[in-house]
Amino acid sequence: MPRRLTDALSNSGRLVREIVRARLVKRPGAEQQGVAVHLDHRQAVEQREGEDMVRRLRTAALVGLCIWPSFIPIDVLIASDNAELLSSLLVSRLVGFTLSLASYLSLRNADRASATVEFSRVPAFVLACILIAAMSMQVDGIRGAYAPGIMLAIMLRASFVAEPWRKGLTAYLPMSLAFPATVLATAAFDEQVAAQLRDTGLRASFILESFFGISATVTGIVSSNALWKLRREAYEARHLGRYRLKQRIGRGGMGEVWIAHHLGLKQDIALSRNSSRCSTSVWPS
Repeated sequence: MPRRLTDALSNSGRLVREIVRARLVKRPGAEQQGVAVHLDHRQAVEQREGEDMVRRLRTAALVGLCIWPSFIPIDVLIASDNAELLSSLLVSRLVGFTLSLASYLSLRNADRASATVEFSRVPAFVLACILIAAMSMQVDGIRGAYAPGIMLAIMLRASFVAEPWRKGLTAYLPMSLAFPATVLATAAFDEQVAAQLRDTGLRASFILESFFGISATVTGIVSSNALWKLRREAYEARHLGRYRLKQRIGRGGMGEVWIAHHLGLKQDIALSRNSSRCSTSVWPS
């Protein structure tokens, strides 16, 4: 009798577990809830990417503030016997410095989706390249004495801006075309530049500079895309469901303790991580 009772209880327990499991699997709204959690996770990652984009653009603008005036001695050396040319180059330097300063100041309190961020992400770099191309034309025409400055701008952007290659293409392509487009546009109404293009040696130099610009564009796109993938993986790894890891504050044999931001509560918590579970408690403010 006790054995039959034990078997009956065991069968009943098994039946209850199957019913509960079936209800959990077929629970109404479970699929939608899973989708919602996935969307929350994706939005959190995209938000972090946007915040980092603003910080990186601000750093790039700060570097630009240092680069523009640092080449003034080169301008003085090149145009030492031509006061008018030197004045024109210094004015161009001032315009570039002002552009970087405006970007830096506007990005200090910019939202990740603001027009300021979009301007600093693409048009500001393109305008800088056009300005460099114009300076190069003033010095020696299509020889492109300052044309390598465009490659410097491309390298600067690739170092700080991480984005998919499709977005990068819309930025780096006009940057690399700034010099050849400026030369061809100037040749349309300047006979001296047109004569330079007809010269075999100068034309070869112009084509070489343009090729270097396109090569820098390909390098920038590949580098920016690779950096974006690495950062994306890092963002994904630092998000646990509704938690965003911010800083590790301890490590021991049982696991790690992190300061994490709860996306739902919008406050910091202490998150204990180990190989089997995650436990949380409110982090004191």
